[in-house]
Amino acid sequence: MAKFPALPATVDRYVREFLNRLAGRSGNAGDRAVLHSELAELGLAKEKGQRLSLPASAVGSITDTLEPVQSIVTVTGDGGGTTAPDAPTPAAGLSSNGIFGAVILEWDAPAYNGHNHTEVWRAQVDDRAQASLVHETNGSRYTDVTGNTTLHYYWVRHVNSAGQVGGFNALAGTAGQGTAIISLADLMLESPELSEQPFSVRNIGTEGSPDYVLVFNGYLAVNGPVNISQLQSGELQNGTALTVGQGSIELSTGSDGFGQMVITGSGGIATNDYLVLKEGRIESYIYTASSGHVRYKEVRRTESGIGRHNQSVVIPAYFKSQPTINLYPRDITVYNADYPDQSQRLELYHSTPMPHGAIEGAWVFKPYARLLAGGWQQDGGQERPLPGGQQYHHLYQRRWIR
Repeated sequence: MAKFPALPATVDRYVREFLNRLAGRSGNAGDRAVLHSELAELGLAKEKGQRLSLPASAVGSITDTLEPVQSIVTVTGDGGGTTAPDAPTPAAGLSSNGIFGAVILEWDAPAYNGHNHTEVWRAQVDDRAQASLVHETNGSRYTDVTGNTTLHYYWVRHVNSAGQVGGFNALAGTAGQGTAIISLADLMLESPELSEQPFSVRNIGTEGSPDYVLVFNGYLAVNGPVNISQLQSGELQNGTALTVGQGSIELSTGSDGFGQMVITGSGGIATNDYLVLKEGRIESYIYTASSGHVRYKEVRRTESGIGRHNQSVVIPAYFKSQPTINLYPRDITVYNADYPDQSQRLELYHSTPMPHGAIEGAWVFKPYARLLAGGWQQDGGQERPLPGGQQYHHLYQRRWIR
């Protein structure tokens, strides 16, 4: 039996005792498991067929997978002995079946005593002299995975336990060619770890006009680039990204978990300016070698219009949060040409924007304006300063207010 590794301390006590007994580390002398390959090496048994993986169900008896090697025993006066195996008979019944990227070869099981294995030879031309040995098997079946649709020619011959080689199955080769079309039967996978097949075929059309598609039932891990000609629907998990155009466009999730689109130059955002679209907002970042990426600005929606002093102004329902109001004067004329040395200052301010009571999503506010002036004023033929040296004038009125 192959060397059994030491068991970790976390293994259950009963499991440990069972495995140590199989490995011959405990129990009575000679209590040790024997592998199929060890029996075959000793020439005591041979496997039935060729199994690419473990059986899906439990094996009821060792004879389900092994058969004894038939040897001829003669009895002599000194107690007996074993004669040499039979000469191998020529192989027969070779056939081929092409599947996706591979060729399945089968032949008749040998009927002579002392058989050890069968050789599989292959060439790209129908000339046995140019063929080369590609496999040795103790069964009567072999799958040659070519990975392509190239036409090959095959021959087989038997070898007994003494190393004696028999004749080839025929002078002409048996043609075999892998296909480029996957049949549903080729997608059936045999593994003890599979609870269900990973592939299925589904009709997404109607019974009268069927449209069959292949469905992959499981998780897909791809090592390398993926070319998607048409993606009808799909979803990227958090922490994954889909890049387009040398990394200039990226669909991914930000550190906050929200989906985003990043648009930048060739090679990604490492040393480029970039734009981010996320949660309905657009943000831009500028790259400098000294500071790295610095947020430049956030693009926002703007609305403009003309309002009068103390007028209720309604902002359309485009803003999800409280908007920012900026007021600018429409027109400023000379306050009083008779007093050019008089200082003037226009003050603009507004009330706090509040949600509109009747229009959902709209906002309302009131703008205010006043002109602040300072200096001297002619009053009754005499000049005197205004109280505090200032006087106020509301734009929508034409009177002084002290």
